[in-house]
Amino acid sequence: MKNYRILIVMLLVISVVVFSNRTIYALTLDEDGPIDMSETTYNKETGVRIAGGLRFGIAEDRQVVHYGSDIQPEGLDKYLGKKMDKMAEILEGVLNRLVNIENRLEALESSTEQLSKQVDDIKNNLQ
Repeated sequence: MKNYRILIVMLLVISVVVFSNRTIYALTLDEDGPIDMSETTYNKETGVRIAGGLRFGIAEDRQVVHYGSDIQPEGLDKYLGKKMDKMAEILEGVLNRLVNIENRLEALESSTEQLSKQVDDIKNNLQ
């Protein structure tokens, strides 16, 4: 009879642990999407982000997300897509600045040509 009581107590303890973990998972992993990054920590020296008690060796700006009941770093395609979009914005800004510089150089060349003609006209009038 004592053995049964111990077995029942052990089963109850195991059940409480299992169901409490499922409850925690149900509360935290019920939706797909990014984890609130303020609830994570990142060590710049080691490059490790801790989220939900899990350690990820990822870049500082890479998010950790829910995929069903799993916590994983966001997909590499999404992460690189964001990086490429940011780089495209920067390159577009550089291109706009280069176009402005080119327009200013053309205006400067035009002014230089006009000044050169005026200097030539003055020289011709002096002779």
